[in-house]
Amino acid sequence: MIADPDKKTLIIVESPTKARTITRFLPDTCTVMASMGHVADLATAPKTGIYGVDVDNGYELEYVVDPSKASMIKEMKAKLKGSEQLVLATDEDREGESISWHLLNILKPKCPVYRMVFHEITKSAIINAFSNCRELDMNLVHAQEARRAVDRLQGYGISPLLSHKLGGKYSAGRVQSPGLKLVVEREKERRRYRSSEYTSLETKMEADGMKFSSTLVRIGEDKVASSSSYDRETGNLKSGYIALSSEKAEEIASEVKGKSAAVFSVTNREKIQSPSKPFTTSTLQQDASRKMKKSVKEIMAIAQHLYENGFITYMRTDSPTLSSECINAARVQVESLFGSDYLSPRPRNYKATDENAQEAHEAIRPAGDHFRRPEETGLSGDNLRLYTIIWRRTLATQMKDAEKSTTSVLFALDDYMFSSSGTTIKFPGFLKLYQVATDDDEKEEEEGILPSLEAGNSVDIVSAECKAHTTEPPARYNEASLVQKLESEGIGRPSTYAAIISTLLDRKYVTRVNQQLVPTFTGFFVDSFLESTFPVYVGYDFTSRMEKGLDKIAGGEETKTAFLDRFWKGSDDFHGLHADLVSVSNTVRTSEVKSLSIPGLSYVFKHDDSDVHYSIRISKFGPYLASDYFDKEAGKNKMVSLDQAKYFPGTFTDNDAASILFPDNSAVEIVDGIYQMEGRYGIYYKRQSDGKIVNGLRDKKKTLSPELIKLAFELPKSLGADEDEEEVILVFGPYGFYANYKGKNYPVANPESVSMEDIIKVSNGGKQDFPVIKDFGLYEDNPLQLLDGRYGPFIRWGKKNCALSKELKENPSAITEEDARKIASEAPEKKAKRRTARRTRKA
Repeated sequence: MIADPDKKTLIIVESPTKARTITRFLPDTCTVMASMGHVADLATAPKTGIYGVDVDNGYELEYVVDPSKASMIKEMKAKLKGSEQLVLATDEDREGESISWHLLNILKPKCPVYRMVFHEITKSAIINAFSNCRELDMNLVHAQEARRAVDRLQGYGISPLLSHKLGGKYSAGRVQSPGLKLVVEREKERRRYRSSEYTSLETKMEADGMKFSSTLVRIGEDKVASSSSYDRETGNLKSGYIALSSEKAEEIASEVKGKSAAVFSVTNREKIQSPSKPFTTSTLQQDASRKMKKSVKEIMAIAQHLYENGFITYMRTDSPTLSSECINAARVQVESLFGSDYLSPRPRNYKATDENAQEAHEAIRPAGDHFRRPEETGLSGDNLRLYTIIWRRTLATQMKDAEKSTTSVLFALDDYMFSSSGTTIKFPGFLKLYQVATDDDEKEEEEGILPSLEAGNSVDIVSAECKAHTTEPPARYNEASLVQKLESEGIGRPSTYAAIISTLLDRKYVTRVNQQLVPTFTGFFVDSFLESTFPVYVGYDFTSRMEKGLDKIAGGEETKTAFLDRFWKGSDDFHGLHADLVSVSNTVRTSEVKSLSIPGLSYVFKHDDSDVHYSIRISKFGPYLASDYFDKEAGKNKMVSLDQAKYFPGTFTDNDAASILFPDNSAVEIVDGIYQMEGRYGIYYKRQSDGKIVNGLRDKKKTLSPELIKLAFELPKSLGADEDEEEVILVFGPYGFYANYKGKNYPVANPESVSMEDIIKVSNGGKQDFPVIKDFGLYEDNPLQLLDGRYGPFIRWGKKNCALSKELKENPSAITEEDARKIASEAPEKKAKRRTARRTRKA
């Protein structure tokens, strides 16, 4: 189907950026408007069917037009009246097809309608797409409708039960819940894992004047344990290995140091390393998230911007295929930049491993038939960084393999066998480009270069060092590794990975700790409920089968009705969601799902020489600890809420439970009968003699000396009164010490020595004197001092204040006079404030 370029045409895309970009390539007869995403969605308060899905009438969905789009739709209808043809140019995936279908139903055009698709926004691609339109693909529309129906029936069906049984407001979802299960299962694996300690013995050897490292690997017939010698799931040492104790390792080190070992064997191995496939959505999210240290959601937003502005091809795809145009452009650029020696002998192309890959039909790559080098794009910041990653990955696919040579050597000394290996790059190939794009923490750890050795050669053991190690449980997922796992398990599609992670974080089922995804107690409770009541629906196989079923609908191999009938009403080997919802509602008791079982906890601890049993429970206010200890003051068994910002199920212990239920158990004497304790709101101090309590500082990074803690218990106190009998009161609060004078508060840096006169001086515009930590005398005729300021130690030189590094702030006593002089002389001068002329009104 060919749209006529001479006719007045209304073209609709999703975003304003996309609209502006393609307008540049189209004739003046075309008007491009943006729908701003979906224009209609399922009714949130449906009047028909079950949750807006008519299960008895072919699973018809009840749609409502987005009220915020009313004026935009009105404008589109007005533009359409004066147009001779309508071109729907939304993305070529299920969501894009659905948007076009809704626009068609809402606008009800009387002119010819064309469906225009493209995978990159370049002049040639847009002109070609305009000349090669097609009809709306109703299979894609039906697949999107089936997906929405499943999500609505499962989400609206299970979530109310989840909330009712647990108390509070919780939600479940078709792909969200299996995603949560992955994170929770990994945390349970970590709890079941038993860490072990072992020692390695590493030596420095020398031959022909060259030093190199080696490691003890055998003692007689026994293999010496390394990290890979322990079972990944249990942490148990595998059979055939011995774990060296530090004492045994030190004994062997003393025995072998200074002796000579003989080369037992030399093995040479050639290795060919091929470049990675071009980017799909999943691999882009993984690679770019690691390199750029950004969330998957942020990576996709940057990619969307690059696509809509014509820099890369469509960013939602599970196909690594490259067009012939792209391969040619990449090969031309490789030869231009690196010469023919680095060009692969023949063009490389790649096929999707997933037979259902059909979100889009080409990998993510630079747009066009001539790739702009990063420095030619005019991009900056994150846009430039992501474009560069995509450009490098694409070019690398058309470069030669890297050639490496690895040498492994075994050395024998009495009953001991040592191993050493070295790798040299004989020809870098694609690594010449791709290595530059790899982050330091992702680079292959290069092994040392070995001297030329043959069996029987003698080498000297120059030194021997023992290193202690502790085995680590399976690593938690970060966003990149979770995307990889979601893809391998068939959970979701490229367009949903970022949304799955965002939903888990937004609902606080998972939180980020040092870039790791850590499940919360709420997340554990939700997963536990779903596992015990709806195990099929959080199963990885079921979710994967559902995705494949949706792919079949998109490919025209199955109908929406047949697919949804099996899901809702069941089949020979499956109850169906409707029956399962009824069963859980009628049979599962609230008490059965409100208590959490975590591997490794005994749920008992000692208090006052008696056993206290506790459980982890949940209510509408969140998770809490319940115990069988009767609290006489409260008149009931002791219960305390769980601080989910501080405690996590993956690391929670019985001792944690004891310190939460009985904070006095963890009390530490600070000074003269004053104890530091930890309660539900943080650190506080308690004086044993009278029970007086003083709360700690709100800023947890700041600490108080024992002397200042003791002083805080003596406050508030009067520092004296001025001539008008206005008192100056010294007070301690959540932000530290301060003085109150004439209704105003003034921070106090030196509470032990501050006087009434000091505060009055500050109130009159003077500066507060800070305590002197060290006085270095005069330096170039100006006093040089180390002072203790409001925000920590600093150097004052005359009128110049000089900040300290974080390390020096933490250890100010280590600062010498020479250090102080250097800091003072190198500190930048304070910039003078610019004075602006005061404007006056004209009379």
